Amino acid sequence: MSVLTGILYLSIVLFFFSLITFKAPKGEAAMKGIAEAAIATFLVEAILKYVMGDIFGIAALGHIGSMVGSLSGLAAAILVSLFLGTDLICSVAIGLGAIEFSILPGFVSAYLLHFVIDYLKKKFKSSAFAMFFVIFSVIASYGLCLLINPAVSFIIKEIGTTVLAATNESPVVMGFILGGFINVISTSPLSSMALTAMLDLRGIPMGIANVACFAGSFAN
Repeated sequence: MSVLTGILYLSIVLFFFSLITFKAPKGEAAMKGIAEAAIATFLVEAILKYVMGDIFGIAALGHIGSMVGSLSGLAAAILVSLFLGTDLICSVAIGLGAIEFSILPGFVSAYLLHFVIDYLKKKFKSSAFAMFFVIFSVIASYGLCLLINPAVSFIIKEIGTTVLAATNESPVVMGFILGGFINVISTSPLSSMALTAMLDLRGIPMGIANVACFAGSFAN
């Protein structure tokens, strides 16, 4: 049952991201934004914090890596906004509103606000409203992140915990299944790095994901 539940949760995650990518308006652009945000934060964190900091003992670089990793919500909100075509200053304002949150709330906030701001800008074309759009972007972004963060955090944590438990119970079976999922994701517009970081995979599951991504990179 643990393995079946893990498979079910992974399928739901894959379906959700695929739905956004291929069916949602500007979905592929949004997913490219979150993938770039994962590189700018999680990859930098991995190299600076865990390699340079923990392995080589360079504390300053480890601190920088930890700091960068904690700003995934900011990076996701800004980059997703820019990939969607939101203007520069509003993109930064949306990112600042998501600064206290993780990558997924930042992504959702940026995606939804792009369409809201685009609509408002068509209704209020005067430059007198420029400052209003900036203030609105910050407040709306923070409000959206605050609203969705508890549910998102709970769901993601539950999925990650289930996958970890299933892998510890049946590592060979989950090796095939999780490795297959990650390989599919890494050859699509989705970001395997963003997904594994969001699910907080560690230990054997992260090892499986790592091997799958490394092997799949040659096929890519």
